[in-house]
Amino acid sequence: MNRLLPLGSTIVLLGLLSHSLTAQLLGGGLLGSLDPCSSDVYSPVPDNAVRDGWREYAEIVPLAGMTGGEFGHSVRIHGNYAVVGAPQQTINGTSSGAAYVYRRTQDGWSLQATLTPTNEAGKYANDRFGKSVAILGSTIIVGAPGDEDANSHANAGAVYVFERTGTSWTQSARFHPAQRTKNDEFGFSVSLNSAGAWVGALTKETGDKSSGSAYFFARSGNSWTEGPRLLPQQAHLSGSFGYSIAANATNTRVIIGAPTEDINGVPEVGMTYVYAKGTTGWYLEIYGYGYNTAPYDHFGESLSYDGTTLAVSAPGTTGTDNAGGKVYLVLCQVRLLTLRCVPSTENE
Repeated sequence: MNRLLPLGSTIVLLGLLSHSLTAQLLGGGLLGSLDPCSSDVYSPVPDNAVRDGWREYAEIVPLAGMTGGEFGHSVRIHGNYAVVGAPQQTINGTSSGAAYVYRRTQDGWSLQATLTPTNEAGKYANDRFGKSVAILGSTIIVGAPGDEDANSHANAGAVYVFERTGTSWTQSARFHPAQRTKNDEFGFSVSLNSAGAWVGALTKETGDKSSGSAYFFARSGNSWTEGPRLLPQQAHLSGSFGYSIAANATNTRVIIGAPTEDINGVPEVGMTYVYAKGTTGWYLEIYGYGYNTAPYDHFGESLSYDGTTLAVSAPGTTGTDNAGGKVYLVLCQVRLLTLRCVPSTENE
């Protein structure tokens, strides 16, 4: 049975790809509204245990036919609604993907809708719809980095928008950059605020390197207009800039993860970039990486930012306790902004 906190209490939704109970909800008050981790190496909190002020109180279990599609690969929660991505789900073709919407009431969490995309090409196999998800109020956006464009550019990517009316969720828009190319993987990560959406394009080319990009799309009703595009400090091949992304509610700061960035010759340590909005546009405010860096830390693989507190994951980092069971500090390695921060005055 689900153990419920009072409506309005702080909860965290985490995806557990290696468990049949793949969406675990924790309650507490440590970090405010936080939804950071979707890692297959996360160890769940034991039943009714309290750890660092957090207590597991519910698990969202995939229904029959929903298993095997990486249910829980991406998760986000807002108010009494949660959305869970399953990008390998086979519904309209192999790995076409799906996203599941859950609603919380006094009786627990129940499935309200199953989201799947509709596009003009009618091609959905390998779209990986649900690779990334975000929810704000009655709006959900879902990334499909494998989406094929009208010119048969595989993995160009797209983002789909769904709106809630009553208990029904309906696709209202689909957007992507004006210039799309093969293997951009636009939609690999998404973040939603009142101004619009930030979207990561994991392998978008910068010059002759597939270092990644981040795009902002401004919203006006059901229209989404392409805005600024942010690039990494230096174009590193396979730096994976845009692997993760998180913006604040007022759209004045956005954080972008590049977890396979090399640091001083050390491979795939990872880097996190913080951009701020100035009077003339967006500029790189700081960038940083974790302390006690080691190869393949993958710092920045997932991010969560509430406007005050930033949490950054480094799933490759070895903690002081390898026995597992730490919610944030060991296997999942979500850390508060303990970066080596490098101030920057360079404008993008």
